[in-house]
Amino acid sequence: DTEAKYAALVEGMDKSLGDIINYLEKNGLDKDTYILFTSDNGGLSLKGSRSGEPHTQNLPLKQGKGSLYEGGIRVPMIAAGPQIKPGSVSKQYIVSEDYFTTILQMANAFPKTMKQVVDGINFLPVLQGKQKKIDQCTFVSAQYLKLYQFY
Repeated sequence: DTEAKYAALVEGMDKSLGDIINYLEKNGLDKDTYILFTSDNGGLSLKGSRSGEPHTQNLPLKQGKGSLYEGGIRVPMIAAGPQIKPGSVSKQYIVSEDYFTTILQMANAFPKTMKQVVDGINFLPVLQGKQKKIDQCTFVSAQYLKLYQFY
């Protein structure tokens, strides 16, 4: 059964993440470690692959994996680490380029000078509740040639 196989995958992922957290706690590393848990695309939402009508599993977002609509590209993220309040919630949009800059900041490894331009914006202050929003970023969607503003 498709649902049972999917549930087993989710359970396996949950157990593996739990194993990592237990290891960090057992070795006293949990207070200095960040965990970012996210996905690379929206949920699978085609009829036949999962139960239900096409594109209903991601409601209220339109469509799903493989689509440029929000259901295909918008994903949740769970974060834990130093100065991140458990149970806190942010509605801040980020893009994948922001992870590089943020992880460098988390590791206190951001170089004083860089030869290349870094595209991402550090979202650590948002995770830590020090900022509600990060600076605005604008991009153009080639599919619709519309201007979107995030942040």
